[in-house]
Amino acid sequence: MRELLSVPKRRFWALPLLALAASLAVVGSGCYTVGVENTWIRVQNMGSAPANIEIKYMKEDGTVVASEACPTWGLCSAILPGGGWTFQESQNPGLPQGFQGSAVITTDQPIAVLMGRDSDRGGGFFAAAGDTVALNSGSDKLYLPLIAYRDGPAQNWYSRFAVENMGDSTACATLVYTSNFADAEVHRDPDNAANPTPTPAPDCPNGGIAIPPGGSLLKSALSMGVEPNFTGSVRVDLQTNAKKVPASKQSVVASGEVFSSNSSQFASYSGFTVSDMGTSLLLPLMERQAGQQWSTNFEIMNSDPTQPANVTLRIDGWDSSQNPPQFITKQNTFQLRASRMCFQDSDSANCLAPGDVLPLNFNDGVARITSDKPVGVVVTRSAISSDSYVTYRGVRIDTAGKRVYLPLVNKNSPTAASRTGWSSWVRVLVADGGAANLTVRYIGAGLPPGGETSYTIPIYRTTTLLQPWDAALPDGFTGSAILESDQPIVALVDVTTGNFAGDPDLMYDGVAGP
Repeated sequence: MRELLSVPKRRFWALPLLALAASLAVVGSGCYTVGVENTWIRVQNMGSAPANIEIKYMKEDGTVVASEACPTWGLCSAILPGGGWTFQESQNPGLPQGFQGSAVITTDQPIAVLMGRDSDRGGGFFAAAGDTVALNSGSDKLYLPLIAYRDGPAQNWYSRFAVENMGDSTACATLVYTSNFADAEVHRDPDNAANPTPTPAPDCPNGGIAIPPGGSLLKSALSMGVEPNFTGSVRVDLQTNAKKVPASKQSVVASGEVFSSNSSQFASYSGFTVSDMGTSLLLPLMERQAGQQWSTNFEIMNSDPTQPANVTLRIDGWDSSQNPPQFITKQNTFQLRASRMCFQDSDSANCLAPGDVLPLNFNDGVARITSDKPVGVVVTRSAISSDSYVTYRGVRIDTAGKRVYLPLVNKNSPTAASRTGWSSWVRVLVADGGAANLTVRYIGAGLPPGGETSYTIPIYRTTTLLQPWDAALPDGFTGSAILESDQPIVALVDVTTGNFAGDPDLMYDGVAGP
């Protein structure tokens, strides 16, 4: 085992649902396997001094099974400001094959963390998924806006999710499922009065599923508490535990995944804390068959189904079906009790006013959502002619920043002997829809002395940075980036390769930082 270094000042990041060569069989329209999975963690230093990193990997019961650290002699040094390092769980000798659990990162600097997952589906098919995790002390209530169980015409859409206990005492978690179809709460696990459960767990006399300190609760597609044809959301409510620790003193984090049983489509996102939900949100990328390929849909979740939310949706973008393309705006207000999917590629379920639609080849779109109750949004993006499928989280407008950290960017980058040609693109949105001056800083090996290069460009409303065509980067580049602007911005990153069949791309939210 590698020797760990002591970390004098500790900040904590929790990463639920880690896997090492694990697989999941699903029985839906037929037998299917998610695949042989491995997780990786990309860490970017957002501080002003080198960052010392320590990671502990834990089983579902909270038992630590392995660890690793930077700096480690001969492997990695302290991560320099702005720089990044990737921890590959498949290369950690302390993790057993088939491991599934969670991890906690401690460090002496603020960091941005991208947790990714690779899945070998067999037969030459591959899938990738991931999302960022910012510094977060956890929450006494969590929200997973997009969860599915045997939904769709072929009953082929499923989800998994994980809840990790960051606290020092048992967390007592009740899972509350809310349905799009019913627009209401439909199931509580385990505290469902209509379907009584056995005697409450000793550590949770007031109800809830007991999650030990450092432990995790994993819900697979085989253990959902709902009937088939479900798409909706899950809320995690905490209950006072046996030691009289109230929900407000407990702390959990979560992650969710969505995948199809008859294709390679696979995506993941980080769960929302109370502070992530908001009354004014930005969705930086909206499309309807853009380039005759790409469309988005989004799931919107009300934080409290007993308090209906009045939601206003505004979508701006370019109608490229016209010559020349025309800039258009669509707006509608509707009431939301629980959760709802808004399909941009639908003429009837797009959450716009009756009869109002987005045109075909609608691109460069942005949605702004305002509500009189806190809501959360997860957006999916998919292609017509491939299995490409990604998700990103809607961003509270007041959390847009003048500095945004991107843990991973690539330019035709080989990452392993069997995997080459990874590249990325970055979508940048000026939060107020106006003009800004944007400085792009790349940090990584192969750049000029000091390992950094930068340039400044003017932007208006949105811009897309394409790393494969960026002359500032050498071929084979793997590194990190920092976006600095004179106006608040938000950013999305898509990382993909054309060298594999299946769903070889992931999308993640940039992390606003100091």
